[in-house]
Parts: sequence; structure tokens; C-alpha cells
Amino acid sequence: HWVPQFYLSYCATQESRRTETPQAWRFDKESNAFDEKPTSVRNLCGKRYLYSPKTADGVRDGGTEDFLRQIEDQTAREWRTIAEGEADLKDPRMWKLIARCSAARQLRNYTLYALFNSTIELANRLYPLAKGSVRADGVNPRNSGEVFIHQLHDGLPKMTDTFLSKTWYVLEASNDSFVTSDKPVLFIHP
Repeated sequence: HWVPQFYLSYCATQESRRTETPQAWRFDKESNAFDEKPTSVRNLCGKRYLYSPKTADGVRDGGTEDFLRQIEDQTAREWRTIAEGEADLKDPRMWKLIARCSAARQLRNYTLYALFNSTIELANRLYPLAKGSVRADGVNPRNSGEVFIHQLHDGLPKMTDTFLSKTWYVLEASNDSFVTSDKPVLFIHP
């Protein structure tokens, strides 16, 4: 899932939020349609093997899945207090936790993967490379999965620090509602 399930569970209906199978309403922005009934958060914002692409020898490496699971587990332990407004936001460790989770959400997003994939497909058509070409860091520059995973690992500390350097505003809703997007940060080119 590019949006962690613990996070999505706070988008669930009030009656299902704290159950084993939280259910959420889904709005498809492309078709402008709502689902007829809520769906399990397990069915939202997920794609098989997104973080374990096949390498040149056809093997999947689960290291990035484990890496992201660690970030999710650390954040999930504190998420209830954050989402319900009980977290100590004067604690710098809490800001670091939120910044790291937010950075991971941005960098692991499927939209970013799709951008890498379409760019690399175009590069492959326009500028073929010799079979087996790799960058100095060992990444196959024509394997969108490998490039995506590399940017996630390489970019996470930088983006976490960027988020920590910014001024944050915390909004609190007066009613029990939680709306999110699977595109957490908007890119606007000037």
C-alpha cells in the first residue's frame, strides 16, 4: 500500500474504524463516482510488488517492503494520539516521526512510480542502452522499479529533513471526519 492501512483506517466509517476490517468510502476522481458501499481499507491504495520489483535475474527483493514496514510500525504505534489530537506536539521526536512518515508517503506513492515508469519507457524507446547497463550505484537505469526503489531510499532522509525545516500548521476538525488523498503533496511547476 502506498498509503499505509493504519492511516487509511482513520478515513473509515465511524462504526468500522476500530474493527478488524475498517471500511471507507472511495471516490474515484477520474470517473467522478463514489463506490456504492464502503470498502475495506485493504482494498485501497495498493499494488502488488510495487516495492519489490524483479531484478535482472528475475528475483524479488523484499528489503524495501521491510524498510517501509518499520516506518509504518513506528508511526502506527503513535498514530491514534496524533489523529485524535492527543499527541505532544512540543516533542521533537513526534515531529520527526510525522515528517518521516510523510516523506515516505510522498516518495512511495504510485503516481511517482508511474511517472518514473513512463519516463523510462520513453527513454528506452528513444535512446536504447546496451543490455546489462548499470549506474555507478548498481541500479539499472532502464528498470523503473529499481530506479523508484533507489529514489525512495536515497530521498527519504533528505525529504524528512526538508519537512522538518518547514513551518507546520495543525488543523483540527470540529466533527469526526477524516479525508485524505492518495497524492499527499502536489507538484506545481512555476
